[in-house]
Amino acid sequence: MKVNQIYAGIFEVENFASEEECKFMTLFAESIPENIWFTGTKNQDYSWWDGKVISSPKSLPDKSIPIFDEIEERVRTLFVNYLEITGLNLNRYRVDDFLNYHTDEWRDEEESFIRYGIIIYWNDDYEGGELHYKDLDVSYKPKAGSLVFHDGNILHGTMPVKSNSIRYSSTMFVKELRGTPISLNKEIFKDINERTIKA
Repeated sequence: MKVNQIYAGIFEVENFASEEECKFMTLFAESIPENIWFTGTKNQDYSWWDGKVISSPKSLPDKSIPIFDEIEERVRTLFVNYLEITGLNLNRYRVDDFLNYHTDEWRDEEESFIRYGIIIYWNDDYEGGELHYKDLDVSYKPKAGSLVFHDGNILHGTMPVKSNSIRYSSTMFVKELRGTPISLNKEIFKDINERTIKA
């Protein structure tokens, strides 16, 4: 794995997932029936996730597959002193799909908060769909197999997908207990390549 610092508080781990894992996750996503993908129209707070997410793919019937646990465990090795790391979900963005600008629930009044948001990219054969950090003027499209994580209070969104291909990814969140700071695994992050990227 190769670690890049894209900007202050934004890191990329290249080759986090293997080519075989990316192929498996893409085929797995393509095999899921349409009615399983999230429909949030009954709750307008989540209607923008319509058709885009499965919050717990490894809980689907007959879908108890070791790869999910393996990837989650690999994510856990990146961080030290975390309170919790949420389970792997599955996201898809079809043509014209995008994600509005938001932060990952940084809430000063709570005992715990999301310290880092994580995105794992399963494919890169699509146009558009860049990860965009609006306030930083940074736009980035990682290669398949890359993991990107950023501070929870950084504003970000996903640009619209422009091609007939589908963008597949997964997100996870790293929670920190206030007063017990998370640190990065020194062995993995000892050699960081600075890669500042502008939109």
